[in-house]
Amino acid sequence: PSLLVADEPTTALDVTVQAEIIDLMRNLKDKLDSAVLLITHDMGVVADLADRVLVMKDGITVEQGTADQIFNSPVHPYTQQLLGSVPKLGSVTSRKLEVDHGVQPVLSLRDVTIEYPKQGRVPAFTAAKNINLEIFPGEILGLVGESGSGKTTIGRAAIGLIPIKSGIINVAGKDLSKPSLKELREVRRHTGIVFQDPASSLNPRLPIGESIGEPILLAGIAKGDELNKMVEDLLDQVELPRSYRNRYPHELSGGQRQRVGIARALALSPDI
Repeated sequence: PSLLVADEPTTALDVTVQAEIIDLMRNLKDKLDSAVLLITHDMGVVADLADRVLVMKDGITVEQGTADQIFNSPVHPYTQQLLGSVPKLGSVTSRKLEVDHGVQPVLSLRDVTIEYPKQGRVPAFTAAKNINLEIFPGEILGLVGESGSGKTTIGRAAIGLIPIKSGIINVAGKDLSKPSLKELREVRRHTGIVFQDPASSLNPRLPIGESIGEPILLAGIAKGDELNKMVEDLLDQVELPRSYRNRYPHELSGGQRQRVGIARALALSPDI
């Protein structure tokens, strides 16, 4: 094409594939003299690919210039805030966490294997094999790998969304190796999950305020005015206007929907 409009083309990709896609777009520009309109919030992709940059906020342009000007001499406070938010290797002081291994881990997997069963002509598929990990209170564990490596499968199994084939999995003091419905309900009062795709994880028929408040209501923690106050506090935490509580998921951007998913996951102040 003589014009390629690339709307967040690399958001859901792992870094190795992302690099290949950026090279592909760069070659398109060089070999075919195509123009590329790159729409993204990923400042690394902008720095790697863009010649000129236009910065928008609340529907207006706050600053524009060459990539060199924007990255090295930003003028507008919003542009400076965006660039200051980009994590840089070595810029963050290492966390000094003293894990008390005398306490019970919040999540423990021992020799866990997860298999998706046969469906029609599609054979059974082992997505994760002999996984061992422990996470203690206050600890952060990074599960890293390319798409299809089994990361999400482990995350889903960790809160009982998918069963395991073998091994032992313990969450918030409950054995989820072969859980009952009662045990699953109890565990989910202590866990939260932020899904990759916020569009499919939110009920399209519910305003986002009800989606965020639903876990609190079902757990019997609050209702009425108290529930409304907790929902507003959660919206504040993810920097969404309180007035958005009456909007439906389709009325929000992808990034705003993800913020709703995060607020909902944090609603019960989960142990993990």
